[in-house]
Parts: sequence; structure tokens; C-alpha cells
Amino acid sequence: MALGVSQTAHAWKPTTHVYLADYAYEDVVDDGQVTFDLLDPDTGEKVRTLGPYKVSPELVEILRKNRP
Repeated sequence: MALGVSQTAHAWKPTTHVYLADYAYEDVVDDGQVTFDLLDPDTGEKVRTLGPYKVSPELVEILRKNRP
């Protein structure tokens, strides 16, 4: 039996994905850590910050060496 859900799909545009990838890249190569801002979905205002979270030094080095 197949079930269908009649909800609108929500997805980011490719430019948003690229922007967020660049933002994450800059965050991690700066100091080897990442932080995330938790936003209110209704207002877009920052509620709190999650992190910072340490990223594996090997991964940070790979990112630095392979940035186009």
C-alpha cells in the first residue's frame, strides 16, 4: 500500500546551500571549531548558540588543502 502526503516540500535553493557551505567552511578553518546558531523559525532571530564543537584536526587540514 502506498501512502501519499499532501504537504508542500520545502527546500533551500542551490545558492543557499553554497552560502551555508562557505559559511561552515570559514567557521571551521578559522579555529578548528564550528558553532551553530539556533534561530526562531518565526522571526529568524538568534535564540542561542550551540557549541563550539571541535572538529578533527585531520579533517580541518583536508578542508584547508582542498579548497578550490
